[in-house]
Amino acid sequence: AAKLYKERILDGRADGIGFDLGAIGSLELAGLPVSLGLNSMDVGRTLVKWSGTAGNPDNYVPWVNKVGAAVLVDDLGLLAAADFDWAVGRPASEQVFRAGVEWKPVPAIALRSGWKSFLDGRSTASLGLGVELFRRVSFDYAYVLGGDIAGAHFASIHVRF
Repeated sequence: AAKLYKERILDGRADGIGFDLGAIGSLELAGLPVSLGLNSMDVGRTLVKWSGTAGNPDNYVPWVNKVGAAVLVDDLGLLAAADFDWAVGRPASEQVFRAGVEWKPVPAIALRSGWKSFLDGRSTASLGLGVELFRRVSFDYAYVLGGDIAGAHFASIHVRF
């Protein structure tokens, strides 16, 4: 896929063209459905060129490669997923591993937990709850433990039209 970057700040403007590649597949492993994905975003580092600003700098969008997998144990209402982001040429603080589990004891309620770890040693964990109301409205809540945003609460409402 191709994408166009267009930015404006005061009299300055920036333009760039980036490219993403991806593949997704599924298979059955030990009788369980497994999804696998690979995504390469801003292949080769997208160049965004500025004009009309002091120095007219060139900025590069990081080239990020992501590999992930998910497995569904439908009989138990359990979904587990993990992925790894490798930002080419970037420091360990930008290389991240994520893993999470969602359990639905009943179809309208989801209990979630997640873990995020950077290669520089920092990590966070999260706990969450999802509730589907009236098939058109859902509520999600998460609490983050550890890391730079320890103690943060996140809440959202999703309305389907």
